[in-house]
Amino acid sequence: MFNNKDMKEIIQYEAQKLLLVLEKARCRNLPGFGNDELLLSAEEEMQRCIDALKSNDFSPYTHEIAAILHARKLDFEEGSAQYGLFCRNLLKAKIQACRVEIQRCEGDYDNPFDQLITPNIFQPVHPELPKSVQVVEAEEKEPGKTLSEAIDSFMTAKSAKSPSTLKNYNSMNKLLLKILKDKPINQYDYDDLLAVRSILEQVPKKATSMKSMANASIDEIITMENPGELFSETNVMKYLTHMNTIFKFFAKRDWVKDSIRPEWEMSRDGKKNQKKLPFDSTDLQEFFTSNHYKSPRVRYTSPENYWCELISLLSGARVDEVCQLYKEDIVKINGILCFDINDNGDKKLKTPNCQRKIPVHPWLIELGLLDYIKYVKGNRLFMKLKRHKDYGYSHDYDKNINKYIKRHVKNYEKKSFHSFRRSFASFLKQKGVHNEESGALLGHKPANEITEGYAGEYPVNIWLETIKKLDFGFDLVKTVGKWDPVVARRVARKK
Repeated sequence: MFNNKDMKEIIQYEAQKLLLVLEKARCRNLPGFGNDELLLSAEEEMQRCIDALKSNDFSPYTHEIAAILHARKLDFEEGSAQYGLFCRNLLKAKIQACRVEIQRCEGDYDNPFDQLITPNIFQPVHPELPKSVQVVEAEEKEPGKTLSEAIDSFMTAKSAKSPSTLKNYNSMNKLLLKILKDKPINQYDYDDLLAVRSILEQVPKKATSMKSMANASIDEIITMENPGELFSETNVMKYLTHMNTIFKFFAKRDWVKDSIRPEWEMSRDGKKNQKKLPFDSTDLQEFFTSNHYKSPRVRYTSPENYWCELISLLSGARVDEVCQLYKEDIVKINGILCFDINDNGDKKLKTPNCQRKIPVHPWLIELGLLDYIKYVKGNRLFMKLKRHKDYGYSHDYDKNINKYIKRHVKNYEKKSFHSFRRSFASFLKQKGVHNEESGALLGHKPANEITEGYAGEYPVNIWLETIKKLDFGFDLVKTVGKWDPVVARRVARKK
């Protein structure tokens, strides 16, 4: 029988776990867990809790609370008095934890919790750091490193990143080294880094891919004949952000002062042009009724052109996550069919936060996904997609599908395959789904460190109810038409 004592113990444990996780992260000097970031997160989270208690509206915390209850095998009916009492007590505990964290950020550790745990903070009996936190141990202070040597250290620390990300880093590193020159990193100052932007704005877009420019100096690159189109503002910001990431890495090891990093801002027009747009209802109907998509040859001889768009639209999965699916990644959890998004074997993920289990939308089952899984030969869902050593299974598919989108969607500007994923989030938002809920489904990192300390794996039954709220303004199943294994065999025989 669950009683008030049980409730108190659970809530105390959750609050203490959060405080311990944050202090461990601070002790290990982890990126993103500095005093400024933690203070801001604690203040914002405390205000959110206060607002929720005032309004008695716990919807922003629905999934967080569900995860805690699920972990404890508690079944409180949402809206019941017991559920409301649990929510209110949890938020009160979070407010207390936030106040302790704010004190910590000001150097004040005079609170009962820290007095209790300080002597034993690193004993393994306490909760461990979240898996999403990657610890990079501080290296010895080496102020004499040259920029190229320091960048090598950065790349070694980031070696767990995907091959495509590392390749992208190396490409940016080469150009930044040309601009900044290779000198001891303690000789760089704010003005050196500030000047990089104006130089990047003069770099021809094609220069980074030209073999003839591989050994050219930066002066030769920006004065080349027939330069063509220059770096876009988005591209310039990508390099500046990468440079800041590198120098933040250096500052964490006391190789440089953190104050030498400028704060870059994109213009208003640049921000508008940077992100891909979601599809609206008209766009989706145009694509799914196009001759290309309806063609039996396309959907049955290259079934990835039928399923990948639908899976992304109805699950929010990234193009890589969809294209690399294996049959064994379709799993049942508590009787609910799910996509298990993981990096097992030859698969890769953008970040550790991307690991998740997304319920299969009932519409996909209506459209014949289970029939397709039985039909396809081999251990992967899309056997025609070949793995690229740097870009995974989506490389060729992504290029081709974007051409079809441009051809069959009238309003195609700033739209690509990624727009299916953006549409998933956009249509859920129209149905009142909170950003944190859809963000967890999309594999985003929690909004702040305070939330991350509480977050657990959300119960798939709740996620299923969330994705069933999707409504595109037309009958998707009827418009798309079911995938038929009988027709697939007939088409295969004709080949």
